[in-house]
Amino acid sequence: MKTITLETIDPILKPAYLKGYEEGRVEGREEGRLAGLALALLSVLASRGFALTDDQRALVLACRESALLEAWLGRTAVARSVEEVLEAR
Repeated sequence: MKTITLETIDPILKPAYLKGYEEGRVEGREEGRLAGLALALLSVLASRGFALTDDQRALVLACRESALLEAWLGRTAVARSVEEVLEAR
């Protein structure tokens, strides 16, 4: 199997390849950022002594809305329960 490199790509296809490559990098960075927010949220909740149900943990890990994860993370500082953190979906 031949390895694809920038040197082996047809010059006509190169712009499309580079665009797709960059779009994939941007999507990958965003996925990593969302995963980091979710893990930070779980970490702060754990450090505050909050026990999450499996459903709550799954909800946090499945969330793909940056603004929502950030809101939840902000609420962890003052919330009295996990339910209070996750109440606004």
